[in-house]
Amino acid sequence: MKLSLTTRHRRKNKTYEYYMPGSWNELSIPQAVKLAELTSSYSKTEALLRFVFWLNNFSVIRQEPVIYSGMNYRYKTKKWRKVVGDDEEIKAARVIRKGFKRFIITDTDLNYITSIVEKWIFNGNEAPTSFLYVSKFKSIPINNDKLNPPCDVLTNCTYEQYTYIDTHFQNFMESKDTADLNMMICAMHQINTEFNSKMYLAYMPVFIDLPFYQKMVYLWFFIGCRKVLSHTFKNLFKESENDTKTKSDPILAWMRLTSGMVETPAHINPTKKELVWDIFSYLDEKIKAFNEAKSKK
Repeated sequence: MKLSLTTRHRRKNKTYEYYMPGSWNELSIPQAVKLAELTSSYSKTEALLRFVFWLNNFSVIRQEPVIYSGMNYRYKTKKWRKVVGDDEEIKAARVIRKGFKRFIITDTDLNYITSIVEKWIFNGNEAPTSFLYVSKFKSIPINNDKLNPPCDVLTNCTYEQYTYIDTHFQNFMESKDTADLNMMICAMHQINTEFNSKMYLAYMPVFIDLPFYQKMVYLWFFIGCRKVLSHTFKNLFKESENDTKTKSDPILAWMRLTSGMVETPAHINPTKKELVWDIFSYLDEKIKAFNEAKSKK
């Protein structure tokens, strides 16, 4: 998305275009980390304003809104001057700067700008509603090995690995203990191309010292991936009609299902890597077929 701003000049106004992301997946990791920091430190409106200004390296000359009516600000004399042809409507505005370019943005325009960003960050809620599922994490070298991060929508994640990640995720959402978040991030990484359920926590010191807001991006990423999985495998993530516990968390429904299956996901095809997408696809079809057969009785 483009953000168009026009300078106020006594000779000729000029319009410049600046970058403004239109979705979670357009964010880089540093941008997502900054967003996590701002949304944790400021009110929703102030966080959005600071985020838009930070993205384009804008400096706020006047933090408090200025009031003007048919006037332009002359930066050499530091005075307002009458502009012929401008309306007389009284407006509140903020003065921002980028390099030598200065802009006067009315509060009406600021509200419009923040409303666009608010739609995909908050979607009407007080807390961010992440739909970040494109992975932009980098691998981490460890001696002669590498800790490889998750791929987009967890496409490189095994079924076993997903159960570990999700268990730590559930624990963190309940306890809000950073230790659970650290374990979740550990479980999201593979040693080279393999997930080792016995060894993955040995690499926790690598993640303990990560900035907290960077850890939040990992959390947002997994939440976004969960949303994609629930939309893709609708039968698998369908809420149980009989168990009130699964209504609050649909993931428990398929955990109960898989624990009671005679043909477990591990027996689907030993020659496959047993990626979570293969397992979920298999289970989704099984549930769909079961429900269709049940409805015909």
